[in-house]
Amino acid sequence: MLSAVLSLLALQAIAAPAAVATPVTKVKLRAPEIELNVVLSERIVSVTVTNKDTIPLTLVADAHLLALDITQPKATDAKRARTFRPKTIRCALPLGIRQSSDAERRLEIPPGSSYKESIDLRLLCFSQTENEALTAGATVTARLGFASRVGAKATNRATKGPAVVRDPTEATAFPLAEIVSAPVTFVPQAGSPSASTDVPLKLQLSKTVDVATSFEAPLSVSIQNVSKRSQRIRVKPEALRLTVMTPEGKLVTCDLVPPATSPLREFYSTLGAKNKVSFVATLSSVCPHETFERQGLYRLNGSYNTSAWADDNERARAFTGKLDDPSGTWIRIRQGKRPMQRPAPALAAPNK
Repeated sequence: MLSAVLSLLALQAIAAPAAVATPVTKVKLRAPEIELNVVLSERIVSVTVTNKDTIPLTLVADAHLLALDITQPKATDAKRARTFRPKTIRCALPLGIRQSSDAERRLEIPPGSSYKESIDLRLLCFSQTENEALTAGATVTARLGFASRVGAKATNRATKGPAVVRDPTEATAFPLAEIVSAPVTFVPQAGSPSASTDVPLKLQLSKTVDVATSFEAPLSVSIQNVSKRSQRIRVKPEALRLTVMTPEGKLVTCDLVPPATSPLREFYSTLGAKNKVSFVATLSSVCPHETFERQGLYRLNGSYNTSAWADDNERARAFTGKLDDPSGTWIRIRQGKRPMQRPAPALAAPNK
């Protein structure tokens, strides 16, 4: 009896139809609808990333990942236009400041929302060549992301980049390695006219100093005779006075106390017309050590004052007074004991 029941169950199992597997359909991924816009001024680059898609997008919200491709305007001179080819120069942060990972500063942007951040233009375009490229009429194209991950193919869909797509159900758009803005034209503001002066000497400091730490930061100081007659001046680092604006907006004054001893003749230099004398001052020896501890951009203004040696200068028939460098110096510290202070990324307030 038991064997008959088992045989019947086996026959039912054989006769039962096999379960039909549900076919898996692949979702065809598309490009996310995300837009990058930049507004340029002489000091600030304003970055806006807008999610124009129907799904939320997750962005590595970091303006330090911005790169500017600057193309010089076409030549207006007909003779020069024959040989002139517009050059494109890229401004981007060095690896010491620019992050290489997309694991930090991720921000989810809902559909229709935006992320905004500003960055100092000088921090991006730091060298003299990059600054000279930012002339009136230059075309600027902004790129946000990890361009080096794209490789030879710009359509590498497997590349993880700043636009990391996140969908509550399933991904419908592939990530992008970088977001590119529409080209904009750089229009500099009108500069204020320089004030005339009758001082026979001119102070010039390094325009830019780009170093890993402040201990490697040499500041070049030169004094030029801009008059038509020879001038004598005492050359000592103790006459140098610096005012530093730190990334936090704090003002620090750096100076050395001039010695009270009588000067030697070797300390004086006689400069002929258009000649100059130069020396190098190390910032870490002039300013307190904690001045340049933080990573980031510093603004430095300097002056050279020989008034402390007025009596000695009079006997030596040398210049007595104060020289200023109105252009100032930009210092970029790529690495520091303290990282750059930055607020957490946030969504922009909706337009009312």
